[in-house]
Amino acid sequence: MATVEIPKTNQTPTEDPHYAAAVERVKAAVRELQEKGIIDGQGKRVRQALPADMHTWRLMGFRCTWNA
Repeated sequence: MATVEIPKTNQTPTEDPHYAAAVERVKAAVRELQEKGIIDGQGKRVRQALPADMHTWRLMGFRCTWNA
C-alpha cells in the first residue's frame, strides 16, 4: 500500500471567539456557588444539601460533577 503525503499547512491557531464569554460564565457560576456556600475557595463541595434551585438543575438533567 502506497503512503500518501499530506500537504503541510502553515496555519497559526486563531483565538476562539467564544472563549472569553465562556470564561466569564464559568467565573459567574463559581462565584454564585461560593456565595451560596456550596463550594469553598478551592472548588471543593462543602455542603451536601442542595438549595431548591440547584435541586431543579438535577431534575432538569444537569449533573453535578464536583467532589462530594
